[in-house]
Amino acid sequence: MDTYEIKELIELSKIPYEKTAKLFQKILVQELKALQEFDADLMISLMNTNAEKLWKAAKKYFRRTNGKFTPKYIADFLFLDTIDIWCSVLEDSINHFTIEEYTVFLKTIMEKRERFLEQKIELSEQIIELLLKSTDKLDIATTEQKQELLHYFIPLLLSHKKIPDFLFDITESVIFSISYDIVRDTLESIDLQYNKLSEKEYNTISLLKSCKEDTLPKDSLILSILETGSKRLVKTLTEMIDRKQTMLMERQTTLLLLFECNVYHLNTIAQSVFESLEIEKREKMHMILLDSPIERAYQYGLRKLDDFYGNKIPTRFIAHMMEHPCVEVKAYISNKIKYAFSDLKETNPDLYIYYVKTLLYLPNKVSKSKEYVYQEIPLFLKYYPEKQQEIEQILLDIGSTNRKIDSERALVTFAQIQKEVSSL
Repeated sequence: MDTYEIKELIELSKIPYEKTAKLFQKILVQELKALQEFDADLMISLMNTNAEKLWKAAKKYFRRTNGKFTPKYIADFLFLDTIDIWCSVLEDSINHFTIEEYTVFLKTIMEKRERFLEQKIELSEQIIELLLKSTDKLDIATTEQKQELLHYFIPLLLSHKKIPDFLFDITESVIFSISYDIVRDTLESIDLQYNKLSEKEYNTISLLKSCKEDTLPKDSLILSILETGSKRLVKTLTEMIDRKQTMLMERQTTLLLLFECNVYHLNTIAQSVFESLEIEKREKMHMILLDSPIERAYQYGLRKLDDFYGNKIPTRFIAHMMEHPCVEVKAYISNKIKYAFSDLKETNPDLYIYYVKTLLYLPNKVSKSKEYVYQEIPLFLKYYPEKQQEIEQILLDIGSTNRKIDSERALVTFAQIQKEVSSL
């Protein structure tokens, strides 16, 4: 048995006869103990066995010989059936790469894309996450090194060559781990023309195109990225929007989209832009927010009503809110009105008349609220007789309209006031 080559012993240790396989494993372990130099091919062969005993022996051999893999060998790790067992070796090796070595590793796995597809390699989430996180190493790369990677990876996306999903994710992660300014400057020398692309590819290339043009992406692209994009793509989109806040001032639909999405940083950007708008633009956007069916958007709109207007909500908002499909919005405005009408003896008469005028001039859709107001007007005038002329003018004005129900109620209330005054 002493004449067998170690690699032959590894193959013999895999035979289906358990007792014989264990015998060869025992011999193999002894042979490994005698080795003083690290052999990467031998180590990979040991790593790809299914025997736990050999895994332990391989780890001891690796430590004893101060084993180190070149980037190309580490790329071959991804084809091992036992890759998850050796996750720590993969991680440690990548962590100790220089930027030059890491660049070789990235290019090597990309050059093996056809082999990945042919062998139908499917990596675990643990390994994919490790590879994606490894792109953080590029933070310490020089501008020239980053530009070199961009010149390699961006054309690869445009080449129409099929690549596995995990390699696409790594490509995207490499590109968008690089700062906006470097990506934008590098893109000046890269042609982003493309033909047919998948949604995933389209989102990535289109975001790069927006970066190259130094402008905000279209709403359809923003929406697609928020719904289907990777974390890295959403992060890059957020950084781009943060840079272009002034452009948002002229894009109400984009601003609404940011208010409604579930990315907190984008919500805060939208709020900052909204609060810095000129009053006229802000009021238009405020209306749009209150009309939104998305809770986080209309709730913010309600809070801002309090901040901007206190208890005296402008008429144009009330008309909108009375017809809102959401119960919370209707309840908000109802509570404001109830506050003004709750205790007539203690109410602010000007605020009361403000809401009377607002409600009574609204269309018939708020008929029940109007009926309540008409019934309360005579009682209000008992406490504030100095407001009678102002109230009467409102009632006569409504009574002269061609809205039958409104006209009748206003004139009946006017007559009631006249009757009560003449009886005094």
